[in-house]
Amino acid sequence: MQVIKIGLLVLTFMLFAPTVKSGQRDQFLQLDGEARESFVLQAVRDHQAFPDWYSFVPITIHSKNHSLTFYVSPDYLQLGDEHEFFWSPVQFFTVKKLMTSLGILIPTAKMVNIIYQQAELKIWSKTMSSGPEMTTSPIFLEHTDLLIQQLAERNLFYPCHCLSAGHKKDYVLTKRLLERPNREAIYGWFKKDGTVIQPLSLAHDDRWVDYSHGFRAVSATAVVDGQEMSMEAVLRHPVLSRLVSDEGPIDVRKIISN
Repeated sequence: MQVIKIGLLVLTFMLFAPTVKSGQRDQFLQLDGEARESFVLQAVRDHQAFPDWYSFVPITIHSKNHSLTFYVSPDYLQLGDEHEFFWSPVQFFTVKKLMTSLGILIPTAKMVNIIYQQAELKIWSKTMSSGPEMTTSPIFLEHTDLLIQQLAERNLFYPCHCLSAGHKKDYVLTKRLLERPNREAIYGWFKKDGTVIQPLSLAHDDRWVDYSHGFRAVSATAVVDGQEMSMEAVLRHPVLSRLVSDEGPIDVRKIISN
């Protein structure tokens, strides 16, 4: 998979070759709550997430008057390596810290749909029982195992080093977060038939996380009609924002600072 580097698009955390620690799965299994959040936060900042996550891939959309390419991590946040990787849900409170320190964004609900449409590998949602256990590390890891089992039953190999989507609920940008600070907005989780399980919801505060949550990063830089433009400027633009938002312009800075 090709790392996307266009002009200033080389993000700070892409300047370093990721060095993955072995045994992350065993470490993760022993942690819950704030200890787990600190573990994931430090791992991502130290470039120890699954290496593919740092290699952004292009998503191109066209309208009658404009062409827009934005760049996303090819999958939801994972830790580990090719032999023991796992998807790592993380609180939106932590995601906001990473958005600030790494200079990245998250998608809108409309972008989630576009990413799913263009994904080379569509991984169908897998639900588990609700209850207190759904927020625990063993269940997070079990969900990874169930998704990998699904792919094996479909004779599909993973990691595929390709754009993958459908298997988690995305944290998303929405104007509604400006009205409800300290909340999280989630959307997505696609069924086999392509329908969405999770409509846009702000039901939880920004410290809630369960096995179904996923963190996909979006590059701070996009390309509009062949010219580089910040993704924040795209989202604020009265016309261009419509390419990636069903709500019109969105002020990302205000959302992150809430």
